[in-house]
Amino acid sequence: MKTAASKLSLLLAVVAAAVLPAAAQYTSPIARGARSGAMGGSFFYEAGKSGLAADYRSGYLLAALGERGVRVQVATGRRGTALAAYSHHGNAEWHEQQVLLLYGLQASPRLHAAVAARWLHRGVDDAHYESRQWLAPSLLLQAALPGVTLTLVGGTRPWDAARPWRWHVQAAYRPSGQWTAVAEWEGEERSRLRAGVEYVYADSWMLRAGMATRPAVMSFGLGFCRGALRVDLAAEVHSLLGITPQTSLALWF
Repeated sequence: MKTAASKLSLLLAVVAAAVLPAAAQYTSPIARGARSGAMGGSFFYEAGKSGLAADYRSGYLLAALGERGVRVQVATGRRGTALAAYSHHGNAEWHEQQVLLLYGLQASPRLHAAVAARWLHRGVDDAHYESRQWLAPSLLLQAALPGVTLTLVGGTRPWDAARPWRWHVQAAYRPSGQWTAVAEWEGEERSRLRAGVEYVYADSWMLRAGMATRPAVMSFGLGFCRGALRVDLAAEVHSLLGITPQTSLALWF
């Protein structure tokens, strides 16, 4: 029998899910970490790298909306990149989880193409709500131009029969080794703009800020790297629901 606290936790989770356009793992084409969270939620896919990472988000400081994730990326040969990620969002009474598998190939010196498959599961320990699961394929194309990287992602949204398609268009501008600016247009159940900027200080410290629309979110964060180790901290401030702190710990080779 559920306690009053667990029932309240379930209610808060369901209300928050209804207010937001979609769960975080639904709206990002690539598994996200705290670097992404600090820059308006813009996703990052860096082909040709190998590493592993652990992520945590405390959704609006509610234990019922905590999200934990792990990511592993491996450069396969001179042209390939394989990525696997798992995340769990929620608690025993209400949760959403996903498994993401991606494989990409460097088609030319400036063009990278990848295919991905995402398994999504939503579970609710309550007779009034139904547990569901879906499989969502997607395609990614990334063009590396002088100073600018353009990324296009298209895929399906099987959890929403009225809007079954999804797309993301992103431009990342790097005028120097210190500055990165990102802008992303997201087409899901509603159009949304994400943007962020990153400044690297002394080759070890990263200062970040960003924003997103519909709903309005402001974000900021910092990172530290030393050799293969990188630690990222971030906070997203939702216009209605409050703050979501995030952290990531990664090793990149």
